[in-house]
Amino acid sequence: MKRLHILLLIFSLVALAATVSAATLQNTDGQSYVVEARVDGQIYQATILDGSTISLCDYGCELILVQTGQSLTVQPNDAVVIDNGVLRIQ
Repeated sequence: MKRLHILLLIFSLVALAATVSAATLQNTDGQSYVVEARVDGQIYQATILDGSTISLCDYGCELILVQTGQSLTVQPNDAVVIDNGVLRIQ
């Protein structure tokens, strides 16, 4: 019986991990942007090229568009776009 409980626990954890997915950020502008993701006091910075899409913020974060200072709170599974220099969640 103990083995069954362990297997069920492992299956539950795997199923839970499979349901969490990162947010996406799509740049629809004709220029590149620098973005910062702030997670648990850490700052991660990346450049998103024009026309590209990246995955980020696996467990949520504050996303900042460096050029404008605009920020959004992003949750897992959010689809975020940069459109005319503005971040927005779709």
